[in-house]
Amino acid sequence: MTGRWLGKWLMMAGILTLMAVAGCVVQTGPKVLEKRVTAFWHAREAGTYAFKYNGKQVDLYDDFLSNETKKAVTQQQYYGQINLKVTNSRIDGIEYDKDGQKATVTIRFDTTFQIAKLRAVRTRQEWIIESGKWVLLYNPQRSPFRSWQ
Repeated sequence: MTGRWLGKWLMMAGILTLMAVAGCVVQTGPKVLEKRVTAFWHAREAGTYAFKYNGKQVDLYDDFLSNETKKAVTQQQYYGQINLKVTNSRIDGIEYDKDGQKATVTIRFDTTFQIAKLRAVRTRQEWIIESGKWVLLYNPQRSPFRSWQ
């Protein structure tokens, strides 16, 4: 009887391990990147940087930016830099590096800058896999809309 239960327990442990590994793969796949980028830009459109994502309360700065980015810019600085009102954001294209650990995402959006209405503004973002999830590798020096020095 003990051997039988041990066998069932080992089989269940193996299935759970396989599910955990599969979950990690799913967390970094192309559809997951599209979903994260879309959530990121919808939050920017709404002007709400704390929101629900996959059933959890998240924050753009804490949960969507790379550790390298957070070392370069504080939360207050980052939110000050992205305060440009955007609408109609959409993914225009995604290019993956050979190893699949980095992607360049091209985004188009509409905005109003002073009195000019700008349509289909194009920007590119670098997203990387960090701690098993896609995060934005943001370079504040390259941002055309930065508002601090």
